[in-house]
Amino acid sequence: MRKNCIGQPLRLAGVTYDRGIGDHAGNGFAAELVYALKPEYKRFVSLVGIDDQTDGRGSVIVKVLVDGKVVVQTCVLRGGELPEPIDVEIPQGAKQLKLVIEDAGDGYGHDDADLVNAGFVTAVETRNEENRK
Repeated sequence: MRKNCIGQPLRLAGVTYDRGIGDHAGNGFAAELVYALKPEYKRFVSLVGIDDQTDGRGSVIVKVLVDGKVVVQTCVLRGGELPEPIDVEIPQGAKQLKLVIEDAGDGYGHDDADLVNAGFVTAVETRNEENRK
């Protein structure tokens, strides 16, 4: 099981997740997670929110950048709210995906974000999804 940024299980809106990563935006710096993209990656998907260990506190904005360009930016995510889905199409030939967790402008206390059920969808998975329709 993956852990949140303080080593506890990942929990969003009362649900515990086995897959994901937790990080903290703080001290005036955004948290950044950077991934090299493989040619077979077609989409990046995740649920994102503030970890339950904050007891309803904290607020962040999450950005997804592909090759340095912001392709998704969440609204302000607040503690105690339901997680928000992220689904990003990865352009052919893209080299890098960066996830950025930023303070939402009200201080960095409790800005503990989780990205759960996160992963890359490949060309094979995409074809299988289309064949099921």
